[in-house]
Amino acid sequence: MLTPKATQAGKSKSATIESYLRRGASLRETVISMTGEIEKAADIIANGFRNGGRLYAFGNGGSAADAQHIVAEFIGRFLCRQRP
Repeated sequence: MLTPKATQAGKSKSATIESYLRRGASLRETVISMTGEIEKAADIIANGFRNGGRLYAFGNGGSAADAQHIVAEFIGRFLCRQRP
């Protein structure tokens, strides 16, 4: 029979879920304040592609998966000619 794993430091499941969701919401709030920097980075990448440049993405473990994902997004959009 499967038994549930212990929750963080004796918290109830609901408290653990709420804590997780609050951390995610806080991160999104932080990222909202970075919209100018994100736009600037997107412009640099787009201009690089327009001028025949390349974007190298790499990582180790989870970061490698993130790198692979963003590269697939770029390739998929270019190959399929989809609008962003």
